[in-house]
Amino acid sequence: MKRFWHFIHITGSNCQRALEITTTFLERSKPLHVAFHHETNRLPPSAVTRLLDGVYTTLVKNRERIAKFFLCGLFHRTAWMLLQEGLPNTVEIGLYPNGPTQLYGNSLPSQNAVRNRVEGPSLNVKKLSLLNRCCESNSYPNITHLSLRHRQFSPNNDEWIIRFISSLSNTLQVLSLQNAGLYEFPPESGKEIHLPHLRKFLATSEEDEDDMKRSLGFLHHLSLPASVSILWGSRSERDLMVRFPPTEHLKLVQSIVISLEQPDYLDCACLIEGGTLFTSPANFSRLRYLCIQFFKVTSISFPSSWMKCLGNWLMRILNEWNNCLQGKYYPFIYNALSELHVYTGESDDFVLEEKMRTKISRELVENDLLPLKLSSSDHSMQFHHDTLEKSVTLYFHAGELPTYHVEQYW
Repeated sequence: MKRFWHFIHITGSNCQRALEITTTFLERSKPLHVAFHHETNRLPPSAVTRLLDGVYTTLVKNRERIAKFFLCGLFHRTAWMLLQEGLPNTVEIGLYPNGPTQLYGNSLPSQNAVRNRVEGPSLNVKKLSLLNRCCESNSYPNITHLSLRHRQFSPNNDEWIIRFISSLSNTLQVLSLQNAGLYEFPPESGKEIHLPHLRKFLATSEEDEDDMKRSLGFLHHLSLPASVSILWGSRSERDLMVRFPPTEHLKLVQSIVISLEQPDYLDCACLIEGGTLFTSPANFSRLRYLCIQFFKVTSISFPSSWMKCLGNWLMRILNEWNNCLQGKYYPFIYNALSELHVYTGESDDFVLEEKMRTKISRELVENDLLPLKLSSSDHSMQFHHDTLEKSVTLYFHAGELPTYHVEQYW
């Protein structure tokens, strides 16, 4: 039962009971580590401030038990002192101020520490999230997950971002940039950052095109392993067409899966992971505007919602092939395509078989595509275009195509 008391969450709505909440949770969760989250968007009244002074006094006495530490809005002076002095067993820190650091309450640290920097040595911190903040590299030398989010860009941040991320080259595994990146694009030459251990890179923008340019553009100045996964997304459809990862990462794509579910704050998003490009149904048709040559793409997987228009999509694929051969534009995704995987949404094999024989065959014939072979063993169908001398095998799968959620990535 102790694990149910390990998360202490104080907001403006429960500040009057903050001391009681903190003391109770710390007592009942012993000896477990705790997560502390404090959100204050307004300067609290003096009576509440005195209560919060007591909260942080209690917290200081239990600093060895703090595993996660999150501050939002305005910061209490003792919370700031904890950051300056370091939290010995903390593994995750998140700092999300409203603006320039505003401190309130007692236990004021030295004045030269009150600035937009976090400098306390916390050697066990693995995950760090910052909003509009800077910190020195020697504060958190063992970070594996770093999330940076900016509201305002400044050329003064460029040097810090490059220096800070460079200092994490031996440990950083996940890097997330949200409306963040370099102010100057492209940056000065000779500033490539080597991140040999990076597994995931995220570049998302909820604002304008320039934000996306800075976030995703930063990727072009990183030296990454070939196995890195890359997710990029934006509110702007145009960003998907003009902002994309470097060609060396796109050339590794061998399959496309239309199963990415993106949140409401992103109108377009794509993910490259393990040689597969995940995208949403709305974005699939936009990929051709990237003018990127996915030479190695051999398969595309469609969700069950595309069953009703599969024939039309097959014709579009063949038209792409035809246009490529006629030299109307450079080869696109489909020049190496040999497999299409379609999920029917059905769980019964007999129903699946009937769907293939009736609906799919009829659509293929209506679009002048004659099936050559229908296999009952693996639920596949092959069709051929004589002029283009291309053959594609359709594989039909019962059930639904597994969905990949953007929120799962970080």
